Amino acid sequence: MQTYKSQVAYLIQTFARTKELNKGKQLHARLIRGGFLPCTFLSNNFLNLYSKCGELDYTIKLFDRVSKRNMISWTAMINGFVHNLRFQKALSSFFQMRVEGEIATQFALASVLQARASLGAIQFGTQHVLCSALSTCSALKASSFGKSLHSIIIKFGFECENFVGNALTDMNSKSGDTVSASNVFQSHFGWRNIVSLTSIIDVYVEMDQIEKALSTFVDLQRRGIEPNQFTFTSLIKACSNQAKLERGSQLHGQVVKFNFDRDPFVSSTLVDMYGKCGLFDHSIQLFDEIENPNEIA
Repeated sequence: MQTYKSQVAYLIQTFARTKELNKGKQLHARLIRGGFLPCTFLSNNFLNLYSKCGELDYTIKLFDRVSKRNMISWTAMINGFVHNLRFQKALSSFFQMRVEGEIATQFALASVLQARASLGAIQFGTQHVLCSALSTCSALKASSFGKSLHSIIIKFGFECENFVGNALTDMNSKSGDTVSASNVFQSHFGWRNIVSLTSIIDVYVEMDQIEKALSTFVDLQRRGIEPNQFTFTSLIKACSNQAKLERGSQLHGQVVKFNFDRDPFVSSTLVDMYGKCGLFDHSIQLFDEIENPNEIA
């Protein structure tokens, strides 16, 4: 049966490629009479056929009948709306797909970006779409899909947007591609803020480029951007050895300056740093000053 379905799918794909709509409809009718439908796999191929042939009504009717929709079903429907210049419907379908818990493919994202560009849609809405997708890639460590998405972002010119740039840096960092994360950051100076700066500091720490991380911290302050607790915890962890103790002590002074010395997570990181450097008196004293010692400490 699976071999038969694959052969039928190949036929449908051929009809879609050659725009032989009537042959596709005849095959569809035969499969219905033969009891081979409903079948999500074959239905998805017919959705693609009808959308590519401009038969939007057929596409919508078939989509509504598919009981077990998946990301391929949604992508075919979104593509159908875009190909037929129904851009608002394409966007609505995209957001409905996200509501139903489906993860967007790079093809769906490419279509929805085209729809937004055609509508002249506001940038923030597009950023929200992209950041959601990038966050999903980060959480799932889906580096292959993330790279495809990165290419789409470059193609449509969204790489320089603040939120998208931050999300790209974070995604590349979390997927282990620290070189790409650094390249994204270095290429775009306009969107440097506490989120992007902290992300790239994490990247440099991961790459064991501590001096770059510290110089980025200096750059952050020179631009008038105040560090947060995540900035400090990342840098302090990087100084948790005897060779970096002097740097760590200087950071401790910055922690006090920015009033993070009472933050339990920053304090516990300092406790850990001094302990690993053999300064147990400092470590114990700081531990005693933590109001609510947490599990990390």
